[in-house]
Amino acid sequence: YASSSSVLGLEIFNEPVTDVAGLGRLDALAYPALRQAAPDKIYAFEPSAVRNFLDQAPTPAAPLGPMSAYAPHVYTLSFTGTPAQFAAMTKDTLRRSNENARAEADAWDAPLLVGEWGMDPKGARAAEYLAWQAELQDEARASSFFWVWKEDSQGSWGCFDRAASGAPAWAERTALRRALAHVRPMAIAGLPQHFGFDRTKGVFELVFTGDPEVVAPHLVSVPEILGAPTAVRCDGAPATYVLETHGVVSVRCGESAKVHRLEVTVALP
Repeated sequence: YASSSSVLGLEIFNEPVTDVAGLGRLDALAYPALRQAAPDKIYAFEPSAVRNFLDQAPTPAAPLGPMSAYAPHVYTLSFTGTPAQFAAMTKDTLRRSNENARAEADAWDAPLLVGEWGMDPKGARAAEYLAWQAELQDEARASSFFWVWKEDSQGSWGCFDRAASGAPAWAERTALRRALAHVRPMAIAGLPQHFGFDRTKGVFELVFTGDPEVVAPHLVSVPEILGAPTAVRCDGAPATYVLETHGVVSVRCGESAKVHRLEVTVALP
């Protein structure tokens, strides 16, 4: 994959079950090897899989180095939650693991990449759980991968159902796709202060400090199920934008070295 433009990075070991010393020995071998074999690929590394249940992991004495990304899994309640716990669940119930992940990534001096998150989409309060996790990822400035796109085994948490007849055909879970519809930044032309998507209003907001030396536009990902934006505004005024393939909004906004606000409004998910 070293020459593949489709591969951004490699995760060497999924959900390792070991202690800090064991992880250290793995990273000491794997990280420099990847740097040598594929210097432009990200080395994504996980803490012990015990974090899936504890919602926290030890912080390091020193970071790994450049082109590394801290990739914990965030599964609060997903495997162990009781009906009573899901009934009592609030957004704050899920906040602790995301805040800890942010602090752990900062200690590693690495971007935060939530390598897996999700729950049974047929489970109690699944839509709220998924929406809150996505909002908390915004707060933590985390990239993330939902578990899972499509599967024919295990808990069937994916975005598709296998046809009941057993034929090799799949039916999209439209309700799940809509629950996962979350407007996110892809590239920010400046220094972000905070960003988030308010599902109740259908508004994505990015507050950032502009940089005159950055000439590229902002790129904002709008899930295609939401359709084209109904409005794009820069510092309160309508902004000219280009809607690229796969719902990517390309817009120039806030090129001066001041604090600016970009808003993208979509149909309510």
